[in-house]
Amino acid sequence: SGYGSFATSVGGAERMRIDSSGKVGIGTATFTGANAFMDDLVVYNATAGTGAGLSIIGNATNGYSSIAFGDTADWDTGRLQYNHADNSMAFHANSAERARITSSGSVGIGTSSPNRNLHVSGGASDVAFGITNSASGTAASDGFSITVENPTTDVAIRQRENANMKFLTNNTERMRIDSSGNVGIGVSSPSTRLEVGGGGGSETIKVSAGAGWADLRLHSD
Repeated sequence: SGYGSFATSVGGAERMRIDSSGKVGIGTATFTGANAFMDDLVVYNATAGTGAGLSIIGNATNGYSSIAFGDTADWDTGRLQYNHADNSMAFHANSAERARITSSGSVGIGTSSPNRNLHVSGGASDVAFGITNSASGTAASDGFSITVENPTTDVAIRQRENANMKFLTNNTERMRIDSSGNVGIGVSSPSTRLEVGGGGGSETIKVSAGAGWADLRLHSD
């Protein structure tokens, strides 16, 4: 004559409930406080200051522990997978591994064997690292990027905005390339293609060689 809820109790207190829609609550009988898109399983700890947790424990020091994310087309198109043999964590999207954290904390994006703290690999395509903010916008043509250009090994450093490129050491600006391409060393507003200042002595530019002559040649086209 209708549908109700199923609940289990221990020591006179309810510990788990399955409501009429199939939602499962552990430590809670209601789901109103949970996000409507994430309330199929709700774990709640009523003890203040202790938090709530969910553990997945394997029965050996090898094998995998995983959480899969699927849909009607693919039951595990996304996956969070822990490898107990080498203690790495892999992140899968669109049915393929996209990133990994090794046991030493190195992060690989596009590679499962990172050999740097952050190792990005693009295979047969350009590999780019981009930074944007609210002022630059977020399109591919915005902000700042470093790219290894396939199929060569050329590296391109791009300031994509109509702005300066600054180089600092010891938290102090030493050189900049302004938006028109002028280079300033020791000056922040270069008015020529190369302007050097702030040396504090007579040797503003020094050219030397270990043997033979050292040349500095200036000419016009």
